[in-house]
Order: sequence, then structure tokens, then C-alpha cells
Amino acid sequence: TNTINLNQDTILSVTLSKAVLRLTVRTLDQNNQAIDGVSVQVGGTTQLTVGGQTIFNVPRGSTLVQASRPGFSSAQTTLDVQQDTTITLSLTQQATVHTATFLVTNIFTGTPLSGAVIQVSGSTLVTNGAGIATATLPSGQHTFTVTAAGFSNEQASFTLNQNTQINVAMTPLTSSLQKATFTVLDASTRDPVEGVEIGFQGVATLTDRQGKATILNVQNGTF
Repeated sequence: TNTINLNQDTILSVTLSKAVLRLTVRTLDQNNQAIDGVSVQVGGTTQLTVGGQTIFNVPRGSTLVQASRPGFSSAQTTLDVQQDTTITLSLTQQATVHTATFLVTNIFTGTPLSGAVIQVSGSTLVTNGAGIATATLPSGQHTFTVTAAGFSNEQASFTLNQNTQINVAMTPLTSSLQKATFTVLDASTRDPVEGVEIGFQGVATLTDRQGKATILNVQNGTF
């Protein structure tokens, strides 16, 4: 509103400003892809993005804009709105993590291997007495390597999209494998006894006519 002193023909120029302005808020992820379903709050009003954007009618002046969606980092900014304005807020998707449980065993006997070292996605794990080690990892593709004294190294990849157990069967090195031969004799006559079942390290076999039974691929150790 202005006051003028009019005493002759006069041309007046009046500039009108919009009382309400349009604010368009766009939301993108870290790959510059539009995100739908983002909750955007402006001046006490909350709307969800559709097609990666939502539009508000706001008064002229300073306005706080906040955006959030589950699974993404939140974003906010304060801007001075003096005309119809479009802004872009970037939200970073948060990684989903799961538990990978490794079970490391001897491929021939199924015996759990304690002290096996697992390298996976930058982490180093060591199996416990039950041959188990666990890691919390983000969803996606992972590659691991397992090493254990007296065994060949094992390497493989897996896709993690839920809590998962990875079974790793380690093959003993040839130099660490032995042949175990058992001889069964009659305690009284000392004659060989045929057909006696010998169970050793998870393997079962029967003695022959000479009372002998042989089990291959036995790892060095005390039994």
C-alpha cells in the first residue's frame, strides 16, 4: 500500500508479489535415481514423493525442508523462498547387513577345524573349537579365502541376502596324509580275525582274511 499526492494526470506502476509460492522438492538416491515414497516435511505439512518429487504451496520467506525414508539417510535444508523454486535433496541408501556363519571341516572326516583363518571382504576371522566363525556383512557378493595348517587353501564366492551358513570342506595336503593299517588277532590263538568292523575318523571298514583293515587319507596327528 502506498499514498500519492495526485494534482495532475499521472501514470502509476504497481508491482504485485505472489502471496503464496510453489516449492517443488525432488529426491534422488546416491546414483541420481528418483526415490518415491520419501516423506517430505515443509512448514508443518508432510507429503510423500511420487515420481521422485512433491509440490508445496509456501509463503515467502525462510522455510525448513526435511526428507526421510526408511533404509535411507535423512536430508534437510533451509532456504529463503522469494519465487517459485525447485530444490533437490539427496538421500543415501543404507546398507542392509546379514550374518555369515562359516563352518570349516576336514573333507574326509567331517571333523571341525579349529584355528582356520578366513579372509572375507576385508575382515579376518578365526574358527573356534567347533570350526565356526561369524561375520556381519552387507548384502551382496562376497569372496572368501580359508587357510589352515596342513590343508590346501580354499577360495569361493557367495551372495548374501539373508543370514547364511557357508560350509567349507578343507582337503589335507598330500604330505600330511597317511595310511592307517589295523591288525586284529585272536587273543588266545593269535590267529587273524576276519570280518571285524574298524571305525576310525568317521570311516568304517572290515578286516580281511589276514585280520587287517586299511584306512586311507588319515591326517597326521595323535588319536
